[in-house]
Amino acid sequence: TLGGPCKLFAYPYGEYDSRVRTATRAAGYEAAFALHPAGPQPDPYALPRLGIWRADRLLRILLKTSPLRDVVYRARQTKAKTLSRLRTSSR
Repeated sequence: TLGGPCKLFAYPYGEYDSRVRTATRAAGYEAAFALHPAGPQPDPYALPRLGIWRADRLLRILLKTSPLRDVVYRARQTKAKTLSRLRTSSR
């Protein structure tokens, strides 16, 4: 042990479902981290975390951990929605 109980859990690969979430809570963890939390509601067993992967270069890691991350993410979502609408309207 590290001198105290482990209260937090990170789902392997950030993946979880209701069965895993229930087992995590039953095991006594107070909270857990996931890569793709379900829904906007605060859930201590689905807290958002970042995926930092071996293939990520320094610039990508800096962007993922930057406050600009949300700005870039929203811009990409807006672009994708706009392109989808354009494709649909051109049919």
